[in-house]
Amino acid sequence: MRIYKYKLGFPEAYQEIAVHGRPIVLRLAVQGGGPCLWIDGDDSAAPTTLEVYTVETGSVIRDHVPRGARYVGSYDVFGGSYVGHVYVVGEELKTPEPMKAGGV
Repeated sequence: MRIYKYKLGFPEAYQEIAVHGRPIVLRLAVQGGGPCLWIDGDDSAAPTTLEVYTVETGSVIRDHVPRGARYVGSYDVFGGSYVGHVYVVGEELKTPEPMKAGGV
């Protein structure tokens, strides 16, 4: 398992991200002025695609996001004048195992 960072485009409504197999989204945050996802990926598993949907505040979610997508968080840029709400499809739905003392 390894943690990867993926930069998201904005205000893009839909993106596909090629990820290392069985991804687990750990965090959504703004870094360097743009939104990023930190994902725990399994290098030993086959590559897969994570579908990322971003909707603006006030959007009708069901018009832009498929049923079953998981909400991972919201971010704001441009001093708060744009707020994006991010949903994903294709994520492994499990809680990451705690790290052992001393790292990996």
